[in-house]
Amino acid sequence: MTEHLNKRFQKVLNEIGIKPKRGNEQYVFHSIRSTATTYKLRISGGDIKAVQGENGQKDATMVTHQYSRILDEDRSRISDIMEEQFYKKKTMSQMKNLCKP
Repeated sequence: MTEHLNKRFQKVLNEIGIKPKRGNEQYVFHSIRSTATTYKLRISGGDIKAVQGENGQKDATMVTHQYSRILDEDRSRISDIMEEQFYKKKTMSQMKNLCKP
């Protein structure tokens, strides 16, 4: 089933002229779910339970395990914001600009 779906997906992408950025790699149908989940985590501010429910996944562990890199990027951004606010004495209006992804 998955192999057939990926072949059909690749055929559609080729027909509309979408090519992978690197060499002979191919997009797989699961790429759509991965991209959607990434955006959902960003939009929700990292609300794992909301994304789990939206994706129809049985367990939040699936989201945290598969997409932890996104959460790590957000943690790094939060750390940078905290450093700016507490150690470099930025004003709240300056901080609001830093909070934008």
